[in-house]
Amino acid sequence: MVTGALLLFVFKINRTWLILSFLASFVALTAVRATIMEHVIPWQTLFVGAVTSPAFYLFTFYMITDPATSPDKRSQQIMVGVAIAVLDFLFHIKFSLYTFFFAGLTVATLRYLYFLGKKWRTDGAATLLPNYGEALRKYALLAVLFIPVLLSFRANGRNGKLPTGADFRLRQIPETESGLGGTPSNILNETDPRVAHVAKWLLSVGDAAAVADVDLDGLPDLFLTQPLKSLDWRGKLYLNKGTWHSRLRLFPRL
Repeated sequence: MVTGALLLFVFKINRTWLILSFLASFVALTAVRATIMEHVIPWQTLFVGAVTSPAFYLFTFYMITDPATSPDKRSQQIMVGVAIAVLDFLFHIKFSLYTFFFAGLTVATLRYLYFLGKKWRTDGAATLLPNYGEALRKYALLAVLFIPVLLSFRANGRNGKLPTGADFRLRQIPETESGLGGTPSNILNETDPRVAHVAKWLLSVGDAAAVADVDLDGLPDLFLTQPLKSLDWRGKLYLNKGTWHSRLRLFPRL
């Protein structure tokens, strides 16, 4: 995909600074994201996820380089490339999928509004819209560009929120009351160094919880598997005694 772009048109359309400024800014800001999320996901995953995505290369070499909608001056190309990368970074606060497309559409819309206002000041309002049909088409297109971004922000803004008026509260139950506990292990330091960068990610896959009435007393009991805990805590059955108390039942080591 990249080779085809370089051979066919990239050097002919004079958008090299746009591509380079976006890629450089994107890599730098992805490094910032990797630093922030280092305890959640390996940094390699963020970079590999980007550089192996066909959509990313389509966006970088085929979409933002469109001669009809991208700037031809070097300074403007750098500004647009950096702006798209920065907006992509900010959009990750709300959602994760294809944020660079939303960023590109946002920058294109802002540029359209800028040049529209500039022409308005220079030529006057009467020269902008020769007829109402053209006006409707332009502003309908502007609205369509913003619809995906607005819907995504609204959908993500509702996640995790309770319905209005719901009587629901969370209260932390201390270990001395609940009986639930665990001792951390040294397993990550004992892992083969060749897979240490993904060890936490792989080993935590075994974290699980199962709920069932094991002793048939009408109360749900809890069985936990915790691979990152010490050997004695990797498989435990907790019998529910009511009022947020439990009794630990010894279980064979896993």
